[in-house]
Amino acid sequence: MMPPNQRELRSEIRWLGETLGEVIIEQAGPPAFELVEEIRALARDRRKGEAQAEDRLIQTIRDLDAEQIESLICALSVFFDLANLSEDRQRVRVVRERERQGKRTESESLGGVIRALRDRGVDAETVQTLLRDTGIEFVFTAHPTEAKRRSVREKVRDLRRHLYALDDTELLTRERDQLERWVKADLTGLWQTDFVRFRRPSVVEELDRSLFFAGNLWTVVPRLFRELGEALQRTYPDQAFDLPPVIRFGTWIGGDRDGNPYVTAEVTGHALRRLREEALGRHIERARDARGSLSMSGRKAGVSAELLEAIDDANRRFPALESAVAHLSDAEPYRRWLRIIQWRLERALEVVPGSEEESPSGAYGDPAEFLDDLDRMKRSLEENG
Repeated sequence: MMPPNQRELRSEIRWLGETLGEVIIEQAGPPAFELVEEIRALARDRRKGEAQAEDRLIQTIRDLDAEQIESLICALSVFFDLANLSEDRQRVRVVRERERQGKRTESESLGGVIRALRDRGVDAETVQTLLRDTGIEFVFTAHPTEAKRRSVREKVRDLRRHLYALDDTELLTRERDQLERWVKADLTGLWQTDFVRFRRPSVVEELDRSLFFAGNLWTVVPRLFRELGEALQRTYPDQAFDLPPVIRFGTWIGGDRDGNPYVTAEVTGHALRRLREEALGRHIERARDARGSLSMSGRKAGVSAELLEAIDDANRRFPALESAVAHLSDAEPYRRWLRIIQWRLERALEVVPGSEEESPSGAYGDPAEFLDDLDRMKRSLEENG
């Protein structure tokens, strides 16, 4: 008997395949759909070892014209993306279900690894040393075999989001129907999009394409560090750990001169500026979002004298700051401080690295200054619960 999770996977792939079939008929006509079904049937027969199936499959493909081949390749490319997407979702379901049932093994979690160290007699100081000596660096590169365009990735991402929305068991019928229409629209968009570029991307375009993943990393890495910090606190409650940046990221794109004549000093300079802009932009976005969460009133929640002094000091040092914080209440010090941080990051974004022009007043001079401001707020929050 097939396990329930495998039935769920097959059911999803079948439904997506049927929906894709509808899209093929609408976009390319019934003959295109019939060709795809014929090729799939011959491939299944070949896999089963049926006599002559491989010869018939080869001959059928040889007899196709260019338009039919293009349609077939498009259909199979979309279908394989759908199968990969469904399998990714299935892996997530299995892991979550195992954890829900308490079947997740120790080696599959950071907490399990930390507990295993403790059970082997490793003390907290040794764990701290291990953390300081540990370094994992992921390096992005524009791999020549990965030709999938960013626009295709974005459409697959939209499709993934709609499929996860369909997992909600509380959906009304009209809501489910709407999501299913969006899924079909996603598949139509995929069908109508060129899967590969017709020219080689520039180094700058390769860099921008690699930044497609930055949003996910910006969410996942902090979550990973929070999980690690919580595991350390649970396992060694008497030790205050210092969590160093165990995970770092780098990129060869824009800096690798190994056989790429297009990576010039000018291109490398542009790449560094683009990466800087991306990082600052992400921090600005986070500061803006955090203002919505840290709405505590100074009359109801405590705030440190250090932070209040820093707010007053910033207002004195940077007169141009006044218009940015004028609409914020004096009774909400955390929001005001986050707006100050955001404003200083925005000013830093105006800085042109390497330029002889004077930096805008209020711009952060270096990452350490930015980190000091965050730590100042962190201490106030911790001191006041």
